[in-house]
This record gives sequence, structure tokens and C-alpha cells, in this order.
Amino acid sequence: MSIDNSFTFELEAGKPSHTGTFDCADETIGEMVQTIFPLETNCVVVHWAGVPFTLNYKYDLGMMLEDILILLRELISKPSGKMTIAHVSSGYPYRWDVEWATPDLEIHAFPHGHSISTQRGHELIRKSIHGFVAEWMPVLENVRSAAFHSGYDISSLRSGEILQSLVGK
Repeated sequence: MSIDNSFTFELEAGKPSHTGTFDCADETIGEMVQTIFPLETNCVVVHWAGVPFTLNYKYDLGMMLEDILILLRELISKPSGKMTIAHVSSGYPYRWDVEWATPDLEIHAFPHGHSISTQRGHELIRKSIHGFVAEWMPVLENVRSAAFHSGYDISSLRSGEILQSLVGK
């Protein structure tokens, strides 16, 4: 019997190295992520409806993380809702139309503009809200740990309080 991967979503957080660098000019979680992760490190592997692809910690995740944090906060705090996220990363040029009603969520992914879609025919994922949030936790822990080792107080950065509330100290 084969497993139907047509609507699945899973993340492999990897074990990224970090620079140990602190930049006092960083004001956002995204800027911090771009400072603390080198370009050449483990990536996040995303399995979207059976299609694997990678997100670089430094740039892809650096550009996506604030929106992901806001989405996770909304999923946890509201029993139902809708949200659209237009990811600006060139490595992941997709818009997510997200809809949820406890206990489940659906995300439809659409490429921006003339982007070539590696997800064609695999635009939709379905997962429990709890399961979706849990997939992000190892990634968020990697970010929190690297931030701590680089000397950041994440709660002082824009959207940092969300990261802090999700993964703790």
C-alpha cells in the first residue's frame, strides 16, 4: 500500500552553522537571521505535497520568517481565519492563501508573476494546525539558539516577541 503524499507538509530543520556575529543595526528577526547564518550551511528541506525543495536559512528564511511567525501566532490564537502571505524570497517565490478552522488548515500556494512552479499540480496542502505549528518548531529553535549564541535579545526585535513566545528562552 502506498502513502498518499498529495496534501502533506513536512520540514527537516537541518543543523545549520551560525556565524556568531552580532549586528546592533538589526531591527527585525529577518535582518538578524541574515546576520547570524552563513550562506553555505544546512538548509531547511520542505516536503510540500510530495515535492521536496530547500530553503536557505540566510536569505530564504530570513525573508520569510516574520510572516511565518505572524501566521503561527494567528493559528494558535484564533480558532478560525484566513490569511494571505506573499513570500518575497527569490528562492521561494510563492503566495500562500491560508484558511483554517480548528483543528485543520489548508494552504494553497501560487507562484508570483512568471515564476516557474515546481509545485504545479501540488499547490494544496492540508494539515492539522497543531501538526503545522509543530513542523516549524525545530526551525524556530535553530534560529533561537543561533541568536542566543550570537548575543541577540530576540524580544527586542520586530516579531521577536512572537518567536520568544513560541520557543521560550
